[in-house]
Amino acid sequence: KPKQQVVEELQEQHQKFDVCIAADCIYMPQFHSVLLQSIQKLMTYPHGVALLPFALHGNTDDDKVWDIVPLAQSMGFGVEVLRSEQLTPQSWGMDLKRGLVHMIRLTHSSNHQS
Repeated sequence: KPKQQVVEELQEQHQKFDVCIAADCIYMPQFHSVLLQSIQKLMTYPHGVALLPFALHGNTDDDKVWDIVPLAQSMGFGVEVLRSEQLTPQSWGMDLKRGLVHMIRLTHSSNHQS
């Protein structure tokens, strides 16, 4: 299905979630906006939270992946970058960077706690 159709179908269902988890979904920056729009529509107000755990895949410039932070802020989210955790890479010879898991926490900006 086209991305916009999926977003519209979810919106029509009026189903909201207290916690949204989008694991390993931000390594393709061209989809950041649609992902954040979906989270906005799915996250309960005012106490919903979204967690975005991810590793940098090396498929694009790391800074472009991290651009989701200012984009989310510009869309009205409270954004908190949590502590990264180094895990063992999934396969032999895989770059350690692929095992470094980062976490971004999104809230409604009115609930953001620094």
